[in-house]
Amino acid sequence: APAVIARGDDVMWTSGLVFGKAQGIVGLETNLGTLHVQLLPDCAPRSVDYFIELLSLRNCAGCRFYRAEGRGNFWDAKGDHIKNAAFGPPYALLQGTLEVDGVGFKEIVKEGCLAVRRGSVAWVGSGPEFLISLADHG
Repeated sequence: APAVIARGDDVMWTSGLVFGKAQGIVGLETNLGTLHVQLLPDCAPRSVDYFIELLSLRNCAGCRFYRAEGRGNFWDAKGDHIKNAAFGPPYALLQGTLEVDGVGFKEIVKEGCLAVRRGSVAWVGSGPEFLISLADHG
């Protein structure tokens, strides 16, 4: 299990949340550490299939994070949106792409999932751009 680096309502990311074996957890390795993501096949089966395809490559050359925006004054310390406040900018997210160099990306049909909340991973449109939410986006 990863070490818990930070925790509490004032931390914009979730830290140390690890599920048991066979729970659909994948690791996105970065030069700053590994992000553990729980796949939700009941909610987003096509997205999960794409992640599994990426795992078979063992390397995601071209996949990267390129944008990070804090919560600003639009969300409280728990990540809840402040009533009547704008939703950004900043937009409280980490954004990247999961498009592998040399491999064509097929758009993923939108899937009906839960609201984007703090810690959620979601496609921007139909992919390959994605985001990790640092706050609740009701």
